[in-house]
Amino acid sequence: MRGESAVLTAGGKGINVARVVRAFKESATLAVLIGAQDAGVYRSLLDSEGAEYIATTHPGIVRVATIIFESDNPTTTIINERGSE
Repeated sequence: MRGESAVLTAGGKGINVARVVRAFKESATLAVLIGAQDAGVYRSLLDSEGAEYIATTHPGIVRVATIIFESDNPTTTIINERGSE
């Protein structure tokens, strides 16, 4: 199987709520826990969308969720990886 496109974004409940707050032209400062192994990528994703955040790192990686939208039917599949201990 091959995907038509891919998008990488930072996500999670708090990040998604902060996006909505910013959409209403208000400010929201996030407190985020970032895996040390991929902290640079995660910070870059947050910076690129103008998020204000305070980050704390932990050993390991940020948990990844892969979301698959099918173009020929209304099916969405979400795969949540385990993440760090």
